[in-house]
Amino acid sequence: AATSTCGTPSSTSSSASPGQRTAYGTLGRMLLPKLQAVTRFDWWDPDTAAGGDIQNELTLGVNYLVRGHDYKLQANLVLHGEEGPRVNNDVFRLAAQMKF
Repeated sequence: AATSTCGTPSSTSSSASPGQRTAYGTLGRMLLPKLQAVTRFDWWDPDTAAGGDIQNELTLGVNYLVRGHDYKLQANLVLHGEEGPRVNNDVFRLAAQMKF
């Protein structure tokens, strides 16, 4: 079974702060009864009035569902992208999630 979520682009602005825009999308698919592949893309423009500051993240991961989504182990590779000079800020993340 596949699951997906998508955030609609949003924007905020006021005289005290610059306008911002963001969007994201997530897709997950069960590979085996306890193994789920996931991907997520996030896009963020922190200041719509300025140029060269757009950031994005591509997350690729797997979840091992010990007991559904109540208890699971997660491994994610998060690839960061920025406008301008390349920054070495990609992350490999391991996590455990427990419901109590």
